[in-house]
Amino acid sequence: MPEHIALYVLAGSSVSPDAVLAEIRASDYIDEINSGEGPREECGLYNLVQPAPSQADSDDDAKLLQHHAKLTPSEWNSNCFLLADSTDPTLVTIYELHDGNIRDKIRAKARSALEVVSNVSVANMSIKEYKEMCGNADIYDAGQ
Repeated sequence: MPEHIALYVLAGSSVSPDAVLAEIRASDYIDEINSGEGPREECGLYNLVQPAPSQADSDDDAKLLQHHAKLTPSEWNSNCFLLADSTDPTLVTIYELHDGNIRDKIRAKARSALEVVSNVSVANMSIKEYKEMCGNADIYDAGQ
């Protein structure tokens, strides 16, 4: 089974995991990588991000990290995870992990998140590099 990247939704949030996943999966990045090789739903990136088995109780970094540490390492990526915005399904916060600690995080448009997590999850790029690409913007947006 491949490693998935966990998507957390805060307990009591007005946002559903399905709504956030729909935004993430609407990414043009899937089509760019897939290059018309088949249906986008069959591209490995399409199902890379999955709802975590349980909701997060708090958006406190330390509590999120503890919550994420409980996931099965062979099934869930240990380099990054996402937290859905509590009111807007088009926004997420992406966390980059290193040695079990949060190294960095960035807010991003959900449609731009797949590019970030697919690179951060394999240590191909860091969130710091994405922050540099977006300059002073509060939210990373690949312009999709």
